[in-house]
Amino acid sequence: MALALPPRIAAEVALAAATDADARVAALSDELLAENERRGLSINPARAEHRSEHLDEIEQMRSRR
Repeated sequence: MALALPPRIAAEVALAAATDADARVAALSDELLAENERRGLSINPARAEHRSEHLDEIEQMRSRR
């Protein structure tokens, strides 16, 4: 679906999703985050670190062109 969007709109959607994800993770309780870490689940509260992984993937894809 994202490929069907004009690049500027896709960027705006991505930024809106990132902002929403940041707010939702920031609102998680310490207890939930501790349980998440104990179980090895996939919520990464370090949003910038997590997002950087995706940006690295994008850069790798772009460099292949």
